[in-house]
Amino acid sequence: MGKESPQSIPPYTYKPDYAIPPGATIREEMEYRGITSIPGISANDLAKLLTGEMPITDEIAEALCKKLGLPKIFCLNLEANYRHTLWRLYQESH
Repeated sequence: MGKESPQSIPPYTYKPDYAIPPGATIREEMEYRGITSIPGISANDLAKLLTGEMPITDEIAEALCKKLGLPKIFCLNLEANYRHTLWRLYQESH
């Protein structure tokens, strides 16, 4: 048997049956770095962000990247992937 060419192998698509709020990753990063607050984000908004109740906007991503040293696009992609997964799960259940 020969090796399959890359063109003949179907792409793997990961479709979890759950959505992880981007705040879970942000919380881990904050805990790892010993950070308890983010300048420019109120404590109330940060709590909502960490539970997924508040989306990561462009401005919030900017504040996060400054404090945590993460690329802004990383934070925005976390949000986009979370919202897309929520939408997909909703569509699949109706």
